[in-house]
Amino acid sequence: MRIEADFDRTRQLMAPYALEILEPEESEFLIGDNPALAVRREGDRLSSGMALQDAHTTVLPIGPHHMLALGKTSLQGCLTKSAVDKLNTLQIEAAREYVYTRPRSSLAAMIRDKATSRSRAR
Repeated sequence: MRIEADFDRTRQLMAPYALEILEPEESEFLIGDNPALAVRREGDRLSSGMALQDAHTTVLPIGPHHMLALGKTSLQGCLTKSAVDKLNTLQIEAAREYVYTRPRSSLAAMIRDKATSRSRAR
């Protein structure tokens, strides 16, 4: 019963939002093992890990060239490389163990660098 109540509550919280389909202008999206993230913008920074009510959007990368997000209106748009890099960093930070990309991705070095920095910070 608790799971059903939580599902209904979350569905009500998400009802006012529309679906955004986003593509990178350059680069590609990473997918962590915890891929759906509640995201908040604070100036030029993005952060995640807060409650849905405290987030500005929820994002879900579904492949290297597409991300779904919740927004005020339905749209299909492109994200700058800077925005993609910030969202990829959030995926790495939120991952429990794994971050996925396609074979021979140009992002492998960035993943190793961010993951190494993350493990040193722990």
